[in-house]
Amino acid sequence: MRLAAALALALVTAAPAWASAQERRDASGARIPDRRGNDEFIALMLTAGSYGFRSGTMLNYAIGLRPGDGDWTYWLAPSLLGAAGLAGAIIVENRSTMRRGRGLTAGTTMLLAQVGTLAFEMQRRGESYPSSDTFTAPISWVGATVGLAGGIALGHFLDVAPGKAVFVGLGGVGGAIVGLFTCGIAQCGADVGAWALTGMGVGLAATLATASWLNPPQREVRAMVSGGVGGLVPAAGVLAAYYARDGVVSQAAWARVSVVGLVGALLGGGFGYAQARSSRGAAAREDGSLTLMPTFERSGAATTVGLGAFGAL
Repeated sequence: MRLAAALALALVTAAPAWASAQERRDASGARIPDRRGNDEFIALMLTAGSYGFRSGTMLNYAIGLRPGDGDWTYWLAPSLLGAAGLAGAIIVENRSTMRRGRGLTAGTTMLLAQVGTLAFEMQRRGESYPSSDTFTAPISWVGATVGLAGGIALGHFLDVAPGKAVFVGLGGVGGAIVGLFTCGIAQCGADVGAWALTGMGVGLAATLATASWLNPPQREVRAMVSGGVGGLVPAAGVLAAYYARDGVVSQAAWARVSVVGLVGALLGGGFGYAQARSSRGAAAREDGSLTLMPTFERSGAATTVGLGAFGAL
């Protein structure tokens, strides 16, 4: 009994010191919260749902179902497994609240792995654009699985700040998009996968090398992502117009779409960064959460508008 009482007393005495040692603070000395924000909960839901959906398409591939078969049963397994992924994530989150940085780290690495394996499969097949078979090929599911597992491990064992995680993800995915559009402008044809992989590698190397040095503020990364995605909207409109008019997109048409997309993404991301930087104040680095969704203040309460970034076919 005396030994048990002594151990209990030691734990009670040591607990405040242990808790203090676990506190994380940023460069300004402000305390970084341990708990995830609502934005990371949204990222967790998107990641779990999209991985479940992709696992359903992988199951269809294994049993011989293809998207072009015109059978509604093709979408049954992806829908059920997507819902199961969402339910599982909610159950896990309710049992133990996710720590800051884990959701965005897991989702970012899964997305990076999917983009990389998709580009690799396009290059292997010699495609100038991804076919449905490329989207549902086993290698992209393997990439998503490895990326998700790696992201969970990174989030668990390392204290990855959400801002840095998404900054690196932006470098990889943004680099792949730049490579894709550059290939379109150069009309490189079936080498689009190689161009996308090259752009992704350069973007990843640059952001990995500078993330700790730059320590990108959350508002600026958020604005860059939102602005870049918004800048792609005109390109999507031009692409849809070509499909509606011709039924196909020629290399010359894709080159025009690529110009619009590349200029729009770069201008949008740059404009978002400039706006965030010009309005940055003392609170720019105040908390450790980062959202992929633009946040607006209304009557003193934050309202988040969603912008999906973790979709997968």
